[in-house]
Amino acid sequence: MTVQAVFDHINARFPVSSALPGDNIGILAGDPAAEVTRVMLALDCTPAVVQEAAQMGCVLIITHHPLIFRPLGRVNPGHFVTDALTALLKNDIALISMHTNLDAGADGVNDCLAAALGLQDVELLPDAEGIGRMGTLPEAMDGDAFLRHVKVSLDAPGLRHTPVTGDIRKVAVGGGACGDYWEQAVAAGCDALVTADIKYGMFSYAAHAGLLLIDAGHFSTENTVIEPLGESLQQAFPELIFFISAVHGDVTCFA
Repeated sequence: MTVQAVFDHINARFPVSSALPGDNIGILAGDPAAEVTRVMLALDCTPAVVQEAAQMGCVLIITHHPLIFRPLGRVNPGHFVTDALTALLKNDIALISMHTNLDAGADGVNDCLAAALGLQDVELLPDAEGIGRMGTLPEAMDGDAFLRHVKVSLDAPGLRHTPVTGDIRKVAVGGGACGDYWEQAVAAGCDALVTADIKYGMFSYAAHAGLLLIDAGHFSTENTVIEPLGESLQQAFPELIFFISAVHGDVTCFA
């Protein structure tokens, strides 16, 4: 089994062609012809993740976020991107990254986020670039109960949110920085939007519109895909050994 064969399987499920323009995804480092026996899955390829993968004897890391997103002008020590890239090359570890194609794909980031929150009748959030989802809770929750539900379900260290004003039943989700979809969520009749990286102004506008806008953290809203992805890859490649990284994101809590 080769790096290329693993990528071809992933690309069939989450085509590179479905990514948003300018995204840098695919085999970002390493030899596509390299033989694969052990694979590490993680949200990010940090130096700590590469070290973890090397200790586990992995020759391939699969991540959601691309390590190389902008052109590199130089490769010197002391920067996490170049340090991670250098560690990959020194340890002969290849890197596959899937970003917005995994966000938008069936059983990708946002379907997994909706599932983690227990949403039913999940469908695309209209006018949200194929990324956002919306669904309904089995039963309505009061706002405070829903906040607790989000925190526990996503293992989020904390939440930022607009004021609680009513019961929650219809919920939109967007893993990572999807705060721009708050207007689509309001237009679709959603009571809440669970996402991350919310700017101050977004909270103000959403609160005025009566939407419970929740920032549950970038890592917590997207890491929901890693374990299901690992399980599906294990079924597709039973001869390989898959590991889920124990390394969490660098932003782990709110004050």
